[in-house]
Amino acid sequence: MLRKPYEKAANETINTGFGAKTEQSSDRIFDTKGKATVKKTGLSFIESHSLYHTLVELSWRQFYLIIFTSYLIINLIFAFIYYFLGREAVEMVLTNDSNLSFFSECFFFSTQTLTTVGYGHISPNSFWASLVASIEAIIGVLILAVATGLLYSRFVRPQSFVKFSNNLLVTPHKGIFALMFRMAPYKNTQLSEAEIFVSMVLKVEENGVMVNKYYKLETEISKISTFILSWTIVHPINENSPIYGFDLEDLQDDKMELIIHLKAFDDTYSNIVVKNYSYTFQDIVHGAKFVPMFTSNANGNATILDFTKLHQFEIVM
Repeated sequence: MLRKPYEKAANETINTGFGAKTEQSSDRIFDTKGKATVKKTGLSFIESHSLYHTLVELSWRQFYLIIFTSYLIINLIFAFIYYFLGREAVEMVLTNDSNLSFFSECFFFSTQTLTTVGYGHISPNSFWASLVASIEAIIGVLILAVATGLLYSRFVRPQSFVKFSNNLLVTPHKGIFALMFRMAPYKNTQLSEAEIFVSMVLKVEENGVMVNKYYKLETEISKISTFILSWTIVHPINENSPIYGFDLEDLQDDKMELIIHLKAFDDTYSNIVVKNYSYTFQDIVHGAKFVPMFTSNANGNATILDFTKLHQFEIVM
């Protein structure tokens, strides 16, 4: 008879921050990017979203797209204002008298005013045009300050540049089986005092109710002084493991999810960085081991860390 994990209360982790009842939580706590699967309702869009956090966490492509799109839209708005104020309101030298030429000059006058460049060959020639230009100039100064601050924040924001293996392996290890996954830092950073916390979530029936049970998984090594190469995390499935005596069908029935929390000190940032990751039953490969991903170079004076092998494994049984 299999020993079910909810009979081993001594290994249970209580203070997880996640709900216990399965009908009140999602099937997966973290997505594949390490983000918690929590959606907030009962709030307005403005209340539930921080503009600063949203812009800082966007990808670089999305960030630049928003910046340039906003820049274009603002200049188009002011260009239309100058255009409708009329030719007598803006003093400029036109190559021809077409409306398109006039609008294009209004647009470029707007870009020069917004960025406070002011080349001088175009200038407001009425009270209303001067007022609009003054308003646009102060808006441009504020936008430039905000954009510069966001750009700086994105550069200096501490991030843990760590990749995880795609699969969670069940591997023969020291006469027993062990759960293993692998991770490695992929940027030119120096991580030290790296510490990992691994917990497992199982959905089990307790007193006729399906509940989430959380268990801390002990690892052979939970802290290393320097994290510059790949690090394989090993959880021995022995008598002290909450899944001792389980087979793959049990893990599938209990909708197992492995939650990883990594914390390390980044010497470049001079700050602590964190990284979350998650594996589910679908990620398990039984009877396999990872292929070594680092070796010395030809001269023997450096170590080659090959990230093409991060996810590679071989079947051993």
